Parts: sequence; structure tokens; C-alpha cells
Amino acid sequence: MRKCTVCKQDKPLSEYHKWYRGKDGHRMQCKSCRKTKEIEYALGGLKYTYYCMMQRCYNPNNASYEHYGRLGITVCERWRNSIQAFIDDMGPRPEGKTSIGRIDNTKGYSPENCRWEDIYQQNRNKGDTKLDMETVREIRAAVANGAMQTDIARSLGINITTINNAVLGKSWPETATETTHNCKSDNANTQK
Repeated sequence: MRKCTVCKQDKPLSEYHKWYRGKDGHRMQCKSCRKTKEIEYALGGLKYTYYCMMQRCYNPNNASYEHYGRLGITVCERWRNSIQAFIDDMGPRPEGKTSIGRIDNTKGYSPENCRWEDIYQQNRNKGDTKLDMETVREIRAAVANGAMQTDIARSLGINITTINNAVLGKSWPETATETTHNCKSDNANTQK
């Protein structure tokens, strides 16, 4: 028996996850309290995303304000007034490294314009991106037919490293997830 450090209840060791760093080989919190903590951590991540979104849109002292708030990027009234509405609309963050992204970068944050994006989608959706998948396919075909990467880079006004990474599939991989993780309300809006 052991007392959980969270709920303060005595429970058998089978109610605790094993952990090599625990003094008796088990965690200090019982499984049910640990699960509750994991949910809180996940929500904490969403709360942090919400906080950062609000800061870059409305706090002139935020380092990212210049690229968001100063350019007129705002958060919809529903989300501005309720973090719970933001959490409900976006749903849980998908597995892997994802962050909130705007489908149309000229518009603000709203259920219709936001989705969870991986790093490939984020990079492709930046305002300074000079390539798209069609151009990358054309570059790959040209290189396969003997064109020099330096000539392609010069003609497009793009760094040779960018061209080389696209050709090698380090950036713009053909197998990258083209699907997006739309927020819940996008799916709900299409069914109405």
C-alpha cells in the first residue's frame, strides 16, 4: 500500500505506474490522478496556444505583434471572449508536433480560418514562401532532365540550398501530410 501524493488515498502498488526513478520503482501519483494530470497538461498546452495567440494579436510589447496585431490580424469575438470556446472549436491537438495555423494568412484567428498544422504546412503557408508543390515538382523534373540547380535557383530568385532540399525531399516531401487537422467547428459548419 502507498499513499498517493495527489488524492492522499492509500492504494495498492498495482494502482501506480512503474517508474525506474521512484524510490520503490513506482510513481508517487496513482494511475487515476496521473491521468487527470495528463489531461490538465494537454489543456495547459491549449491554454498556452490561446495565450500566445492573444499576445501576438493584442500586445504591442510582444515580439510577434509586428507580424500579427500591427498588420490587423485579430481573434474572432467568440474566442476573444472565451478560452473555452477556443478549446471547444479547435478540439484536442493532434499527435505529433502541431501548432495553430491560419488557412488564409490575410485573415484573423477564427474557427473557419484555423486548423492544426505540422511544420511542413506552417512553412508552406508563410507569407514569404516562394515555392508551391507544383513548382517543386517542376524543379525536380527539370533536375532529372539535366538542369543545373544553380540555374534554377538563380531564375527563381531562391537560395540554392532551398532548391537542393526540395529536390532531395528534405523540404516539400512528396509524402508530407497534405491533409490538415481542421478544428471541430469547421466540420460542424460543413454539415449545417
